[in-house]
Amino acid sequence: MKRVTILVILVLVCLTLESTSFAKLSNKIIEEPSNTSANELSTQFITVDDLRLRLSKQESVIILDVRGKDYDSSTTKIKGATRVAPEDLSKHLSSLPKNKMIVTYCSCPTDGGSINAAKTLMQNGFKQVYVLKGGWNGWNAINGEVETK
Repeated sequence: MKRVTILVILVLVCLTLESTSFAKLSNKIIEEPSNTSANELSTQFITVDDLRLRLSKQESVIILDVRGKDYDSSTTKIKGATRVAPEDLSKHLSSLPKNKMIVTYCSCPTDGGSINAAKTLMQNGFKQVYVLKGGWNGWNAINGEVETK
């Protein structure tokens, strides 16, 4: 009888812990990649739909276009975005507000350029930094608002 009681208690404890962890995970609005180690700064992502919604509500968001060579061949950018060449980001740090949400985007299939830019910002004290999940291609896929460069 004791063994059954102990077993039932252990199962209930495991289920409680698992459901608590699941609830925390399912309540996350911003995604984090699973390949980030504990020693790295955690990169936060924002979806193209969430960014479009924030912009439609006229929320204050700084959008940085950090595309590489694809920028030169394109005639448009996300409406309101500021172009910052990846190699020049450190020169622009002092002109960016640290108290506003900043979203970086590139056209890399893995969002690599955006992630690097976001990490540079976070290493320099910026707190509200997000990578646009899917970047330029994701924005175009949902027909997000663009403007001529």
